[in-house]
Amino acid sequence: MPAAKITSELTPVDAENTITKTTVTEKESQRESVIKQAETQQSLVLAEIEPHLFSKDNYVEILSLRTVIGFCNEPDRVTEIFTIYGEIHPQQLTWIDQSKTDCQLYTERYPELLQALESKEFLANLNPSSDLGHLLKNRKFTSDKQARQANNLSSLAASLGAKNSVQILSANQRLRFDRIDLKNQFQMVDCQDRRYIHAVNQIAINLIACDYQAGVACQRTSSMMMTTCAQFPAACGLDFNTLQKNSWVDFGSGRLPIV
Repeated sequence: MPAAKITSELTPVDAENTITKTTVTEKESQRESVIKQAETQQSLVLAEIEPHLFSKDNYVEILSLRTVIGFCNEPDRVTEIFTIYGEIHPQQLTWIDQSKTDCQLYTERYPELLQALESKEFLANLNPSSDLGHLLKNRKFTSDKQARQANNLSSLAASLGAKNSVQILSANQRLRFDRIDLKNQFQMVDCQDRRYIHAVNQIAINLIACDYQAGVACQRTSSMMMTTCAQFPAACGLDFNTLQKNSWVDFGSGRLPIV
């Protein structure tokens, strides 16, 4: 009896299964490669940010550094912020030029971090190790005014406790337009002008923040001073401490420094 003929040809079903297995294997390999690259990038960034400036918590440190140097990844956005308030003044052009010089220094100091911050997933993949970090990462937007105010006050209290200048300023800025209870302050200064009392609160908290981390969050090219410079050209080139001593605006029942 003749031996059965052996063929190496695959049936359609076998061929489809082989392609499917190959595709799955390729996807798994790609996924492992992406994970490995992310882990490598994270390791490089964590090594680069040593020694920490704002917090021992890597998540809080990077979140804070993003506020300080993040605009270096968005030069066009910086110009847009200034054009919101009308024609760009010469003082503002000088500020923009200075910020570019600072960005060059930041690029040399934090090249891996600036590259990593271009991806929203980078921070999302970092796990906080402090109470402030957990609070900041789990903070969610809400349209409920009372809930939002409570969240902002909690962030401010935690930031003050951690002595983190950037997060203090950020929380204070979010509270800027909240109608918080100011009865005690009204009594202390014998004043019923809410705008005046609120401005006093804002300035006092900003000044506290400026005492931490050698005032880096309040320097002349900081995010806070960028916004102030965009609104008030005369403030361009000043740090916050100098501004509050020398620049004054009318707040109704009294005169207070620009916030």
